[in-house]
Amino acid sequence: MKTIIFYLAFLLVSILLTLSSNAKQVQVKFNENEELIYEWTEKEVFLPANQKPVTDRYLTNRFSLVMGKISDNKLSFTAQIIKKTERFLQSDEVYAKDYAFPQMNRFFWKMQDSDLPEEILYQVQFKYELDLNTNSIQLTNRVEILEQCHGILSNKGYSDQIRSSVIERINKKALQLQSDVFLMPFIFLNGDLDQPTIKSEKLGADLSVVKRNDQIVELANLTPDSIKKLSCQIDLQTRLLTNLSEEKALKRTEKGSSLMFAQGDFKLKKVSELKLVKRSIQKSQNIVVCGRIENPVNDHIVLYTLNRAFGSELDSKDVYLDKAGNFRIETKLLHSGLVILVQPNKKQNVSSATYLLYAEPGDSIYIKTQLTLNNESKTFLNYESVEFSGDRKAEAEFLMKYQQEWGIPPFNSTNVRLPNGEGSKWVETYLSSFDKLTEMLQDHKKGMSTESASFIEHELQAIYYSKLYDAMPERLIPQGVRPGINLIPEHLESMVNNRLDTVQIQRIYNDYGIFSRDLAMRYVWYKYRQIVPANPIMPRFTSPLSGNDLERTMHFTKMVLSGSALYRTIAQQLNMNLIANGSFYAYESADIWQSYALETLEFMQKRSSDEAFCQEIEALISNQLQWRNSRYVPNTKFLDSQRKESRLGSLISKKPTIVFTGTNWSVGRYEMDDEVKKHPEFNFILINEGNNFDLWKDWNDRAESTSHQLFLLNDSLRLTDIFLENLNSYIIYNASGERIGFEKDLGKAVSIAEESLKPKKKEINQSTLQGIVIILLVSMVFFLILFLLYKYRMKQRLKKQMQEKRLRELQMAAIRAQMNPHFLFNSLNSVQNLIQQNRAQEAHLYLSDFAGLIRKVLRNSDKEEVSLAEELETLEQYLHLEKLRFDFEYAIEVDKGIDQNLFMLPSMILQPVAENALMHGLQHKTGDKKLSFQIQKIGSSIQIIIEDNGVGIEAAKKLKTNSNGVGLRMNEERIRMMKEKYGGNYSFKLIDLTEQGMEGTRVEIVIPEEQ
Repeated sequence: MKTIIFYLAFLLVSILLTLSSNAKQVQVKFNENEELIYEWTEKEVFLPANQKPVTDRYLTNRFSLVMGKISDNKLSFTAQIIKKTERFLQSDEVYAKDYAFPQMNRFFWKMQDSDLPEEILYQVQFKYELDLNTNSIQLTNRVEILEQCHGILSNKGYSDQIRSSVIERINKKALQLQSDVFLMPFIFLNGDLDQPTIKSEKLGADLSVVKRNDQIVELANLTPDSIKKLSCQIDLQTRLLTNLSEEKALKRTEKGSSLMFAQGDFKLKKVSELKLVKRSIQKSQNIVVCGRIENPVNDHIVLYTLNRAFGSELDSKDVYLDKAGNFRIETKLLHSGLVILVQPNKKQNVSSATYLLYAEPGDSIYIKTQLTLNNESKTFLNYESVEFSGDRKAEAEFLMKYQQEWGIPPFNSTNVRLPNGEGSKWVETYLSSFDKLTEMLQDHKKGMSTESASFIEHELQAIYYSKLYDAMPERLIPQGVRPGINLIPEHLESMVNNRLDTVQIQRIYNDYGIFSRDLAMRYVWYKYRQIVPANPIMPRFTSPLSGNDLERTMHFTKMVLSGSALYRTIAQQLNMNLIANGSFYAYESADIWQSYALETLEFMQKRSSDEAFCQEIEALISNQLQWRNSRYVPNTKFLDSQRKESRLGSLISKKPTIVFTGTNWSVGRYEMDDEVKKHPEFNFILINEGNNFDLWKDWNDRAESTSHQLFLLNDSLRLTDIFLENLNSYIIYNASGERIGFEKDLGKAVSIAEESLKPKKKEINQSTLQGIVIILLVSMVFFLILFLLYKYRMKQRLKKQMQEKRLRELQMAAIRAQMNPHFLFNSLNSVQNLIQQNRAQEAHLYLSDFAGLIRKVLRNSDKEEVSLAEELETLEQYLHLEKLRFDFEYAIEVDKGIDQNLFMLPSMILQPVAENALMHGLQHKTGDKKLSFQIQKIGSSIQIIIEDNGVGIEAAKKLKTNSNGVGLRMNEERIRMMKEKYGGNYSFKLIDLTEQGMEGTRVEIVIPEEQ
């Protein structure tokens, strides 16, 4: 029996402990503004018998989780897609799906694509709330997401029917599927990780602990006959997944359409992985590069960064070195990637000091270096010593070592040979550099992140591939045109082509890679040259992207590129087309491709879901359209030589103006100075750009230019963004501020300006004259109709105003008509009271005074206003009558500065107030009864104060006297209507003095003096 009891007790304790363990909630720890970047991948692997596995489908969904503030023990966080792509075996790399940059299908807004919900959700931010007590998560902005999706579909031009259908699909399925991916890292948030075996309903498996320490716990299903293989790793601080791997066998009936006709013996499996790629606190979108240079070759240094959504134009930041060679550069960096630090050499025949660095937004990098000149060539700099510290030290050291061993072409011209690749063996050097790159990177990966190592590898490959794609077969180029052209020896041509034909550009391409963007352009050129043989005479101009058929260029590019690389390459080429033609010159010459370029850019903007790309396209289109107006002048703020802000529009007036724009501070300066002396009747304006005003000012002061100098600080805005034109060009405005020409030659620009000063003979032909007469007649009829409509409306408005005025007058008359009977009733009631009290003598006197008062009332009954003297006389007669009924004292005081005969006020305005004070305030009071009237001047108004020491308003209400105070309400209504009719400072206030600890009631009436 004892054994049974012990067993039951043990069983009960075990159950309670288990329940307690399952119910235990663990408080997770997150940092505010902490960002976690995850990547979810799904692969369908084709396993042929006795052959290597082949990945048929590869889906990547990279997303970010950003933690917000903790309030009321709840943590808010957001989730958003960073990049989502999908690739297939048959489609190679060209038709890989990129949900931010979908295929450029014309009339896409008429098609209901199955991928449309995913494309729309790409732009949307999901907001969640995590309850730290229960570790439960809730989506808080579901309605806002659906509204935002509806707006996105509308902006893209989809019909109501398609919008409704897509929103329904998003609401029913796509929203939940995407949310499931975002919340995948949280699946063990409520799990009891202290147990040896953990059951996961989300994963549908029992997982065993295979490794545990203070930081992590690793789980896996160890059952050999399990349908799927699972393993994962959990961070114990946040209880979030850092890694998850799942392998599941697929049946033949489950194979996708891409393997529909696969033959032979094969197996299929699905591999899913979740990986925490990066965890960091969100930083500012800036970068700091500082350091010290010993033996500098110049007094300043420049940092180049890539922030544009397309194109290879770099932002630059230029700073001076101090006397010890120290420098500090802080500039904008929006995306991770390569940045280039350059110290330009003053000697043009000597190379500049160049440092290729990898950086991410918010990084700080320190560099210390010593430079010497190469003793043999005297044209190359040697880096005697280079030390790095701060962020990305491992990446910087690798790039420096690779640069020293293999050399890097100048960043702004990837066509220059590598130092080690000079001479006839440069092709062998380039081909072997790929293997060397992989070896060196493996040796230096320690300290690098997977992301940075992959980015660097792809960018360095892009340099070499660009060089090889740009080269021409030696057999096609005649001897006379070979200088300056990279030639591929005939015996290596097949090897080079085999290497270039196997390039998977979609995998190498970095969205914000300086060299990747150049590679994409040259990749298209190479593919085109495989179809259209190179021109041996003009090999540099065989690219379709420099031809006259822009439409063919776009179609061909779509055949060989896809996704981000396709969009950014086409946008770059279209922008080049707009610039090459000139924004004003193109419209004047009616260039057909300008309209095509703008239409294509607008189409790409609607198709893409990448916010930065769309914003840059929108700015480009907007600026292009603005320049169609010949009177358009950019409203940009420039700096003059005194660092004062100046706008171009304020300088273009009264006389013809020639504006020159250029990045090279020397070009155009001296030519314009010569013309200033010859043509004082013109304005000559030279606009340069740069990132350091002091450098420009020093240069400008030394040049002693006589033309008007302006400077653009191009931290985020460039002259090409403003003028959309190849620089080193002249824009001509006439004296009235109208743009009249665009020239590359200053002499021609001056001629156009001179022509604008000559009087023009205007000859009007018969057709023009007829047109003018027709326009005048139409205008006259139009204005006559407008005049008649105006007159009719004014007549109706005047009629309405007269009606309103008459209505107010009738309302005033009605109020006066109500007051007179009210007064008569009260007076007769007083006589009746005296007779009932057998006070005949007093009743006789009362009737005598009452008769006199009635005459005054009848005389003033049809008057809206009376003089103050008349009103006071009527008031005194009334008060005298009331004193016969009961005893009280009254006093009337009038300022001497008030002319009682000239000041007018509404008739019978004081008597109702006095009556109210007597009937409601003083009649029911014991002791002294006092009533005072004070009439004083305040500014341009007269203030009348009637005050009694009666029982007060609240006490009078409790007494429930027979009188209902209608006269007082009418007075207040009269004052309000007088204010509406005449305006001015009319007011009526009723104050209960008992609320202020005093006795009685006060009435304040303000009436303007001039009416």
